[in-house]
Amino acid sequence: MDLTRYDKLRSAIRRTLSPDEAAAADRALEYAAEHTASQVRHDGSPMLDHAAEVARIGLEEIGLGGDSVVAAILHDVVRTASRQDEETFLRLTDEIRDRFGKEVLGMTVSLSHISDIRLKASREQAENFRELIVSYSEDPRVILIKLADRLEVMRRLEIFPREKWRKKSWESLNLYAQIAHKLGLYNIKSELEDIALRYLIWYGAGRFWIEALRTDSLMLVPSIGLRVSQLLAGIAVVAGVAAEIYFTRKFKGKPLMVPLAMTAENKAAMKKLDGPIAFAGADTQLPASASRKEFVEKTERYNAEVKQKLEEQQKNH
Repeated sequence: MDLTRYDKLRSAIRRTLSPDEAAAADRALEYAAEHTASQVRHDGSPMLDHAAEVARIGLEEIGLGGDSVVAAILHDVVRTASRQDEETFLRLTDEIRDRFGKEVLGMTVSLSHISDIRLKASREQAENFRELIVSYSEDPRVILIKLADRLEVMRRLEIFPREKWRKKSWESLNLYAQIAHKLGLYNIKSELEDIALRYLIWYGAGRFWIEALRTDSLMLVPSIGLRVSQLLAGIAVVAGVAAEIYFTRKFKGKPLMVPLAMTAENKAAMKKLDGPIAFAGADTQLPASASRKEFVEKTERYNAEVKQKLEEQQKNH
């Protein structure tokens, strides 16, 4: 098989891992390519692209080792086989154990079990799910590979059907970001939150518009009649969906920014001035995914600079 499609991953492996580990990763890529040859992602790209990128994230962004990289490459092979008949699954797992070792097999089977869990959108369910993940992950590397898996999915969320955006975003925000935080993987936590919030907020805005307009139009039934009301409700749905699509496409590539709060004292002083005042050195916004500590620190610095500028402006007058 031509592995040049995955040269980015292979180069990272050769820079980081031993020659034996690099050879094992190449064998895993060939094995995975053979077993996923007919499978494609929602955008038509090979299914192996996902596993290869999960392996790269695990290696370069999390710091996983050789066996973990191989397990990441093979995890979709085992997941697919687990949904077939038992004989096929046992034959494949025996092959993986013989070719790549018991530890690699154990990680891939644990990842398959996690993928089979169905999560409902509630915080209580999310807490239970976190406990299930831990119970399936006697090897801590399993959790790290799963985080890399979810990060790759969220980075490519636009290729998935729209009905999956909300579910995956909710899971990422309430489950995977929390696990990343507990493990000290703050960059991954922040990125998962940032992407999830972008999709959830604009999805929610569109849905809110739909429901609000439908409710308003149905309230008009006594005065305009049922058929006209139904027509207005239909128009409201179309308008709401159009708005949802527009806002999602416009803002999904940008972080949601939140303005820093100004103290009441500074606001009162600002009103007394004749004209606006510039604060070139101050960051007046932060991404919504920033930590509470960062918001507090930046807000305090921002207000200190505002106060200083206001005092200077008053002296000049």
